[in-house]
Amino acid sequence: MNPLIFIMILITIISGTLIVLMSSHWLLAWMGLEMNMLAFVPVLMKKHTPRSTEAAAKYFITQATASMILMMGIMINAIQSGQWTIMPTLDQIPSLMIMTALLMKLGLAPFHFWVPEVTQGTPLQSGMLLLTWQKLAPLSILCQITPSLNTPLMMTMALASIMIGGWGGLNQTQTRKIMAYSSIAHMGWMTAILPYNTTAMLLNLLIYILITTAMFTIMNLFNSTTTASLTQLWNNTPLLTVMFMMLLLSLGGLPPLTGFLPKWIIIQEMTKNNMIILPLTMAMMALLNLFFYMRLAYSTTLTLFPTSNNMKLKWKFDNKKNMNLLAPMITLTTMTLPLGPLMYTLM
Repeated sequence: MNPLIFIMILITIISGTLIVLMSSHWLLAWMGLEMNMLAFVPVLMKKHTPRSTEAAAKYFITQATASMILMMGIMINAIQSGQWTIMPTLDQIPSLMIMTALLMKLGLAPFHFWVPEVTQGTPLQSGMLLLTWQKLAPLSILCQITPSLNTPLMMTMALASIMIGGWGGLNQTQTRKIMAYSSIAHMGWMTAILPYNTTAMLLNLLIYILITTAMFTIMNLFNSTTTASLTQLWNNTPLLTVMFMMLLLSLGGLPPLTGFLPKWIIIQEMTKNNMIILPLTMAMMALLNLFFYMRLAYSTTLTLFPTSNNMKLKWKFDNKKNMNLLAPMITLTTMTLPLGPLMYTLM
């Protein structure tokens, strides 16, 4: 893709998201979502292959369907309330339609089927944007209309997403699909706490974006798209291989790493709201995610793939790829648990 065209597309994606974040008008927010979606389709087709074309088509059809449902809900709300302002005083039917459309855009169960397929069919950089940046706009609208959401339905969908995100990743060998199921599970955690504490949701989103970006950066450095290719990491950068294992454990929420902080806060907030069974079930389902993260860590750092002696010395050669932002991201995503109370207070 032409660099100038790619820069224009990225500017459009960023502008669409910023419009949604700053808008208080339903039509303006819908236009921002459409700008974001239409500009993101060429990013998915950055490499012109049949698989990427199929992934872009699946993404477009799903997002366009969600946009139509969202516009229908907005119009019904405008007819009933007489205004287009984004307010948490929606009627039951438009609120349900808007919530369904936004959760479809996020990829929550039972609208999750497109997420692994689209992520698997795209390059690693596009997959990283899909699982991180594209979550900001729908979540910002959900935050604004939180009091009007159907809480029991949202909690049911969140629990189903955590279960599917855990079960779906168990038998996967493709790293992009594993990260997609991980995204489904983390979106479940975020939407579960959203009706009770938006600050905890924002903290979870921030930490999830940092960890996922660092994971995709390492995978992109060595073009690791399968679990078998991860076994070659120790030949190139032994130290980075250990950091990759720590990122995996942090993504699974294992203490004392940073990824434990949002799960801890979410379980604490739900317990304060007199819920015991639901956070217990969510914590048990999180063990499924931790299992396949541990499997990736095992294949990355605890196994030695049969290689020649020449391959074992590859780490002595300089890596020409840019890794400037990787060190601070790894530090933030593995060692900031003691700063958790400060981060939670500031947010």
